[in-house]
Amino acid sequence: MKTLATLVLTTAALTAGASADIVGSYYVLPNNIPGTPRHIDVQSGIDGGIVTGLVQSTLGPNGLPVATNFAKTRSSGSGNIQDIDATTSEILWWTPGRTGNRTVLFEKTQSDPTPFTMRQNFFPDGQTSNAWGFRAVRWSGSFFMNQADIASLTMSLEADDDAWIFINNTLAVDNGGVKAIGHVSNLLGTGMVNAGWNTIDIFFADRNQVQSGIGFRTNASIIPTPGAAALIGLCGLCASRRRRV
Repeated sequence: MKTLATLVLTTAALTAGASADIVGSYYVLPNNIPGTPRHIDVQSGIDGGIVTGLVQSTLGPNGLPVATNFAKTRSSGSGNIQDIDATTSEILWWTPGRTGNRTVLFEKTQSDPTPFTMRQNFFPDGQTSNAWGFRAVRWSGSFFMNQADIASLTMSLEADDDAWIFINNTLAVDNGGVKAIGHVSNLLGTGMVNAGWNTIDIFFADRNQVQSGIGFRTNASIIPTPGAAALIGLCGLCASRRRRV
C-alpha cells in the first residue's frame, strides 16, 4: 500500500530516473452489458490512423479534455463525439453516470508503473475481450524538471484507441482516433514545461473491437499527486503494479 511518505522523493532522485508510479482512474464504456445501453461513442467506425485536433489545447474547468467543433461535427471514420458536457464541451468518458445511452461505469483506482506498455488485451478486469465493455483510463501525476533538462524531455504515446497527454493542463501529445496500436505520437513541444514541478494527465479510451492497448514512454520520473495517493488509501484499494506485456 502506497502512503504519502513514499511521495517525498528528492530532486536528485527524480532527475536520476527514480522508478515511481502514476495513479489511474479506470472506467468502462458499455458495449454489450445486459440491461445497459451501449455507450453513445463506441462502435461508431474506424479511423485507421491518428486523428489530431479532436480536443482543444487546454483542459476544461473540470480537468477533462474539451471536444473541438471538428470532433463534434465530423462524419467520417469514428464519427462525431457525442458524450460531452453541454456547458463546457468536456468529453465525459471519464465521468461515471447514466443518462439514456450516455453510460460510464467506474471500475477502480490503482497506481501503475511509468513508463508502461499494455499493447494488447487491455480489457476491463475479468474480461478476455472488449465485447462486454471498453476500458477508459485517466492517469494523473507530477514530475520535476531542472531548467537544463527541459530541452531533452521526451514523451511518446501509442494507443488503441484515443489517447492524449496534457502537461500543466496543456495538450502535449495528440494521439486521437480509433485505430490499431502502433501509431506513435511524440511530445509536441516543451513550452508548457516549467522548471520545478509539473502536472501530467494521460487520457485513454478504447472505443472499437477487437483489440485495446496503450504504450507510454518518457525519460521523466513521474509520481502520483498527493491527493490521488490519499484517495487510494482512503478507498482501501491495493496499489498493485500492472504486469507489463
